[in-house]
Amino acid sequence: MSSRISIAQRLFISIFSLFVIFASCVLIYQYFREKEYKIGVLNTKLQDYNEQIYEVIDGDSIVDLESVLTSYIAEHHLPELRFTVLTVDGNVIYDNQVKRYDSIPNHITRPEIRQALRERTGYDVRRVSQTVGIPFFYSASYYPGKFILRSALPYSTTLKNMLEPDKHFLIVICLIIVCIGIVFWKQTERIGKSVVRLREFARKADRNEAIDEEVYYSFPKNELGDISKHIIQLYKHLVETKEELVNEQEILIAQKEEQARIKRQLTQNIAHELKTPVTSIQGYLETIITNADLSEEKRAMFIERSYAQSNRLTRLLKDITILSSLDDASELFDMDQVDVNAIVQTVIDEVSLQLEEKKISLKLHLMESTVIKGNSSLIYSIFRNLIDNAMAYAGKGITITIRCFHEDNRYYYFSFTDTGFGVAPEHLDRLFERFYRVDKGRSRKLGGTGLGLAIVKNGVVLHGGTITAKNVATGGLEFVFTLAKEKPDARTL
Repeated sequence: MSSRISIAQRLFISIFSLFVIFASCVLIYQYFREKEYKIGVLNTKLQDYNEQIYEVIDGDSIVDLESVLTSYIAEHHLPELRFTVLTVDGNVIYDNQVKRYDSIPNHITRPEIRQALRERTGYDVRRVSQTVGIPFFYSASYYPGKFILRSALPYSTTLKNMLEPDKHFLIVICLIIVCIGIVFWKQTERIGKSVVRLREFARKADRNEAIDEEVYYSFPKNELGDISKHIIQLYKHLVETKEELVNEQEILIAQKEEQARIKRQLTQNIAHELKTPVTSIQGYLETIITNADLSEEKRAMFIERSYAQSNRLTRLLKDITILSSLDDASELFDMDQVDVNAIVQTVIDEVSLQLEEKKISLKLHLMESTVIKGNSSLIYSIFRNLIDNAMAYAGKGITITIRCFHEDNRYYYFSFTDTGFGVAPEHLDRLFERFYRVDKGRSRKLGGTGLGLAIVKNGVVLHGGTITAKNVATGGLEFVFTLAKEKPDARTL
């Protein structure tokens, strides 16, 4: 393990190598660019000198050329400058450093001459002169139909140094590379430490060993350190979750046992509630069948009581079916746009005769438009059961008030109030329990199933709301509940 290259070293080598390659490319490019620039500057100076010479000899005859040039060069001579005049076909007709021109070969093949004939100007760097025998920097200018003028400087140490790029720039760049390399090493070393610590954590986690954050996982304050800390926190959370899973399984077993107990109790309650009307109907019919001499008046009374018990049985079965659907198949209820005001008015129209018989007045304070996304049957059941409950147990001559007292972006807020007897405080928390009755004897006598308020609560919850019950200070009972405006489809609940 000790002989292996660490991840920090590998990371440093890979990143720093790329940086060095990039920096080298920049340096090489800058080196040649600066050298080309200095060559261009020198060539421009020599081209200017050629132009000055051309202005001097332009218009003079070939006979006077040597004397004119000798006189001008003597007055405006540059140190070590060699100046040559050629014809357009490459023959030398003047050279200030050569006495016999006829001994000079034709220059038409010289690189700077060929370039000048193509582009009007041309230069060549460090070419050894066949005539003089030393290297020169040449710069030629072509004047169509007249001359080719060429200036040249010896490629001495001085000229060579002048054309070389600035070495101070190269030294500064190298120092910058070294400094950046040090910074890279520090950063990669920190990253490497984080990776090593993270690897140690992975090994310990794989062996289910205890995680000591103080010793092993003091990660640096950077992105990798944050990620590593987050990974460790997730691992600790998973460990805690595993520890809690056993407790949750025990709780789940207890919940299942409690659910089984509740189901048994519910089954017993349903059997008991069904037994009462069935037994009554059976007793009445048995009396009618076994007593042939029974008077018509009593026979009619027993038949009427049997019919009442059958109606109670029908309501009980209907309520049980609704609750079962709410518990086990709530996704089957279709959700559409429902006008709550219209449904409340339908319920009132249906119970108007019963309200009139019991001298109950009903007041509505609803908003102009109360439209929600819900199930119309369940909304009907909510208001119908509340009104039936009030008519059955609140007493005669009372006032029922249905009010939509507030709305916001998500909910409508409703209040259902009666001015009846109310209930004892100890019963308020249990009003929505199935088969719970405040007065069992009176409830059965009135034909109640004990499921109406349970249906109300489940219907409200299915529509994304909540419901509470409380006694009114002036007498009576108030139900406050909410209905969501845009409840999602029941299939997504």
